[in-house]
Amino acid sequence: MVPPRVFDTIGIHGFEPLQTPFLIDSPELAGAITTGDIATGMLAELEQQGLVGLGLVYDGLRRPLAPHGALTAADQFDGLLIRVPISGMTFDMFSALGAVADAGANHRTATTGELYPAMETQLDIAASDYPVGSTVTANVVFFPKFNVLLANPAAFARLSSDQQGALRRAATDTVAAAVATTADDEAMAQSFCEGGRRVVMAAGSEVGAMRARVAPLVTRLRSDPATHRAVSAIEHLAGTLTIPPYRLPPACAPRTGDGAPLLTTPPPPGP
Repeated sequence: MVPPRVFDTIGIHGFEPLQTPFLIDSPELAGAITTGDIATGMLAELEQQGLVGLGLVYDGLRRPLAPHGALTAADQFDGLLIRVPISGMTFDMFSALGAVADAGANHRTATTGELYPAMETQLDIAASDYPVGSTVTANVVFFPKFNVLLANPAAFARLSSDQQGALRRAATDTVAAAVATTADDEAMAQSFCEGGRRVVMAAGSEVGAMRARVAPLVTRLRSDPATHRAVSAIEHLAGTLTIPPYRLPPACAPRTGDGAPLLTTPPPPGP
């Protein structure tokens, strides 16, 4: 099981549409992609690369998290050190936003041992891994996390046709189960906030400013005909779905009463 975001580091670019910034921003759309023709086409490209792609599995939405603040404005990315997973496309996206991307081995910088000032993560991970007071921005969805189920070509070839069919059916069942059992996004936010952390919303104008920063990258992506077709197919699919608006759960209501963003730097040490 491999996150397809890493494929671009070995010259496989067919999954880059899934990393298109701000394109796939709901569990409903991400789930529909994994169970339809878009995923089938991407997996078929792996066959051309000498790999056996069995399924595309949805794992969660990736958002900004700050241990000591809230990332709610486009200019907060300027010069911001942010931990991201290894992926050429991901690094390009955060560079376009103005941030300094670093693929740290864990959530602490190698140089100081301190938590990164910001991370790209998802709510189900953040709920257990990050300290009380951490803040996730709910309506800034960079892209979803997916995993690809792969089979070793040589080992797969040694299986009988019945065995290969059984493995493919198991992969299909896994894809469907991931869509059906992935925790409700708003329920995860409720639990996150009940644990003493925060989920906030950025102003629509700021989300627009973030999109504007990455627009040249999206244009570059769409200059490739195959990527353009896939991105257009995702946009068309989104238009066919009924996706409810995201609402902050009660536990995540602003505690100050004004909803003001927090500072994006760590608090000073105590006496």
